[in-house]
Amino acid sequence: MHNLIPLSMCEVFYSPDNKGKSSQPSSLACNFRDSYAAQPPCDKRCALILPGILGLNILYRDDSIIVINKQSGLLSVPGRGIQKQDCAVNRLRRLFPNCIEQPSVHRLDMETSGLLVLAFTEDAHRNLCRQFEKGLVQKRYTALLDGNLHEKRVEDHGQMELYFRLDINNRPHQIWDEIHGKKAVTRWDIIGLENYTAPDGSLKKATRVIFTPITGRTHQLRLASSDIHGFDTPIIGDSLYGKCLDGERLLLHAHYLSFTHPKTEKAVEFTCPCPF
Repeated sequence: MHNLIPLSMCEVFYSPDNKGKSSQPSSLACNFRDSYAAQPPCDKRCALILPGILGLNILYRDDSIIVINKQSGLLSVPGRGIQKQDCAVNRLRRLFPNCIEQPSVHRLDMETSGLLVLAFTEDAHRNLCRQFEKGLVQKRYTALLDGNLHEKRVEDHGQMELYFRLDINNRPHQIWDEIHGKKAVTRWDIIGLENYTAPDGSLKKATRVIFTPITGRTHQLRLASSDIHGFDTPIIGDSLYGKCLDGERLLLHAHYLSFTHPKTEKAVEFTCPCPF
């Protein structure tokens, strides 16, 4: 009614004494709760309600990590300016105030949806960052490309090596540079050809592709698709390297993620169905 959005929830325990005044609990059952002491949100009630209110689709969490399904249009980390403060990291910290200040260990482009893992503790953060740096984390993405790759004689499976660097005159665009660029290695698997109906009602052919990035360069999969040295066929809805109609999102989704859990040291994997 008042257009107010809760930023956090807690439970408060109150124990009046015989005279109606608050007192410290003395019974064994209440030893873990002080009168008027705020408790963290419980999983059975508050923690199941708040994520939806705050816009976080939580797939898994424990004391060390949290895995979310980031929606398209949401930044992974804050940018410069007030307009770029709404992001997955800040939403997480509002929901879990005890989370470390910098929980991000990797990023998804704002337009990309899918699996994003964040760290609750410094130890987990260091461990996951090390795994990403050493290439021990496996990621797979689903993309819908604007055209028929078979017409360009692209093989169903393969691996490409491209070289890109930042275009300093047109940030955040990346451009081909075989001499000064960083190597970007990407595997692909063509799933098939399908019809795509655009927001304006037009119908066109599109190719569904599974990308497995071996390196983690900026806009790597978008460039592998759009650049003339790659497929020369941009991902549908790519406003940077292709074209994007009104009401159209980038059709790129991180659907698979696997790594070693930083605390248990066991292999874990997560999947998230593609929304398109």
